Amino acid sequence: MGYVDFRVRQAFVTATQRACRHERANARVYRALAAHMSDTSHRIVLLKLADAADHCAARHATRLRGLGAGLPPEGDTWGERFWRWLLMRLGTRWALVWADWVQYNDTEWLTFLVEWEVRRLGTHPRPS
Repeated sequence: MGYVDFRVRQAFVTATQRACRHERANARVYRALAAHMSDTSHRIVLLKLADAADHCAARHATRLRGLGAGLPPEGDTWGERFWRWLLMRLGTRWALVWADWVQYNDTEWLTFLVEWEVRRLGTHPRPS
């Protein structure tokens, strides 16, 4: 067998922290959009998306705790505040596309890191 390369582990921790921060930011965007939505059915869908993003962020936080890594700070960064401000002006469609794109990129990067280690070690990771 082998050992997990420290650099890959650190990259995985960093990518998971970033994914957690992005999910939290997505939840805040969904809630901000829901607060300005006049249609009740759209508001409900946006709030469900916010709850789903919170659930994903909690899963990332659990994974980070299991790795003995620190959690990202709870507050917004300047960039997240800017993106939320911009997306509120662009509207729901752009916000949904943006959130989907961010989540896709985070998932692709985490998948790449896991597959890299699987190929390098010649083993499959244990299910968590």
